[in-house]
Amino acid sequence: MTVSTSTRSRRLAACLMLAVGVLPLAGCSSAGDTTCSEFYDMNSDERIDVLKDLLREHDLVVYDPVNLSGVTKAVLGYCTTNPGSATLEEAVDWDSSYW
Repeated sequence: MTVSTSTRSRRLAACLMLAVGVLPLAGCSSAGDTTCSEFYDMNSDERIDVLKDLLREHDLVVYDPVNLSGVTKAVLGYCTTNPGSATLEEAVDWDSSYW
């Protein structure tokens, strides 16, 4: 069975589209896996999204100003003293009953 050049081209294009579509899913498996260096490389909107995802992952109210302020303060403080490959999950005492 011979495959025409146009068929090969279409198959290649389909594979590339699939790969590009899946690529964003291959990033961090959770916000907590984000490293401090990755966090610092993000723009402010991306950082806020990651912080909200952290709250969601721990079943906390995302739009509660105390939660947002607390997680922001904890992550920034932690990453200042633990730059590089330290993860955001380690930045917060998730068992604490208050911020």
